Amino acid sequence: MDTLCDKIRLIKENMNMEYSDVPEGFFFKDKTRFNSTIFSLISLMKKAYSENDFNTYVSNMVMIFYYLLDRLVEQGIYPDSILELMIYDDLQKIWKDGTLHYDCGKIVNPPDYVSISSDIDKEILSMKEGHYKKGNMTITDYYNKILHYYDLIHTKCNDTPSFLSSDQFSKYYNKISNGLESYLLCDYVEEEAEELIGLLYRTLKFFTKMGINPQKYINELIDKMSKKKSKKM
Repeated sequence: MDTLCDKIRLIKENMNMEYSDVPEGFFFKDKTRFNSTIFSLISLMKKAYSENDFNTYVSNMVMIFYYLLDRLVEQGIYPDSILELMIYDDLQKIWKDGTLHYDCGKIVNPPDYVSISSDIDKEILSMKEGHYKKGNMTITDYYNKILHYYDLIHTKCNDTPSFLSSDQFSKYYNKISNGLESYLLCDYVEEEAEELIGLLYRTLKFFTKMGINPQKYINELIDKMSKKKSKKM
């Protein structure tokens, strides 16, 4: 998704909008405005779900995904390498019996589990120092990796695009809400990057469970944003 971030960066450049060339933390007030935007979109998703309006539901989810990418660009953060770490993190939580283990509803890590936090810090440092190697992974690539992960843990995804259960939406809603609250309280850009990309990853996992690869929707939205500027020029 680094290539998508570069496209958004170009849009911002053409529209004279600010973005950072290197990872940079944001002020509390600015993070509050961002959180408010995402909360508004997820509330619209909730309303669309109650009205059985699938197209509006998906459109708002696509906007959430786009705004998360946009925020990463504003903060000078590329997601590919950290997304790869997060997928690896999920895979290493699978026990030798091929299942996830739980205790009181929370995942229990296997004995050989190793935290990826220090690796995320290293990736952010490489971006700060200018020797980060950009990835070329597409949304479709990640969608397929997530499908593979769900297959390994025997979790069924929708065969055709459709709503998930209200319980599954509530879990997604709570994860996004908790992630936004954590992002708000972060003191360092490394923490902010982990929270933002975590939100991006959770959203893509939810898309995958719904049976939707959002690649074309995001491409169309970025193309639309690019054309808006060309009209002004």
